[in-house]
Amino acid sequence: MKSQFDEPPSVDDLNYLRTSAIVRLSLLSGALRGRNVSLDWLTEMSVKQLTVWAPGHSIPELPKLALAELESLTLLGKSKKPLRGDYFPRLRYASVDIGQIEGPLSDFSYLEVLVLGAVRDGSLNMISGCRKLKSVSIEIARGVRVREFDLRTDVPPVNLEILDIQGAGVSSLQGVESLPNLEEIVVNHRGRKRLDNIVDLAPLATCRKLRRVILYYNGDLVNADVLTTLPALERVMAVRGHILPPLPLAPWLHTFG
Repeated sequence: MKSQFDEPPSVDDLNYLRTSAIVRLSLLSGALRGRNVSLDWLTEMSVKQLTVWAPGHSIPELPKLALAELESLTLLGKSKKPLRGDYFPRLRYASVDIGQIEGPLSDFSYLEVLVLGAVRDGSLNMISGCRKLKSVSIEIARGVRVREFDLRTDVPPVNLEILDIQGAGVSSLQGVESLPNLEEIVVNHRGRKRLDNIVDLAPLATCRKLRRVILYYNGDLVNADVLTTLPALERVMAVRGHILPPLPLAPWLHTFG
């Protein structure tokens, strides 16, 4: 079954899509070529998983009726119109840039997995109130420097299991104590030089399900002895930072530089 298009669907393609059981559809940049391109034909399908992969290209407005059926959405490109959470009553997975969203992310009431790109705000409060969210990956926009990403939220996403922040640093883990289901935290500053932050690990004490702690180029980690109290811990990686007080060798502890 053809479910990926790199050119605008033909009449035969559309007839096939209407009568088939296609639930997964991918549109590449070639499928959006031409003037006044419309995606209104999506309303005649029963697509559950939609990918629009058009980096550097304009993405036409997605018809509201089609969005109501979606459970998974991946957008790479420049959306002509931002998306609102109340258009997606069933969406569980989203990979989008922050500029493609209008209104609070908590309006995406069923969202479980979020990959959020081009973020310019160094605060986790953007996912405040996302009560069903289990995994979030945040990518800081190019050219934006965030030394102290704030992990506090007004209404903590209490079901969050995976927190992955790329392109930012932290100077405090305050906020994670409100995430009782957290299993993995990754903060990757990705700088050539490490930050001079002093990161207090004490807030991790309440994260009894925590399995992985990965901190790259953030600076020195203090109150590290809290790690020895976490019963589920499997891996700690610290790159370009001292761990204080020094911990005895352990199979889960990995330090570099």
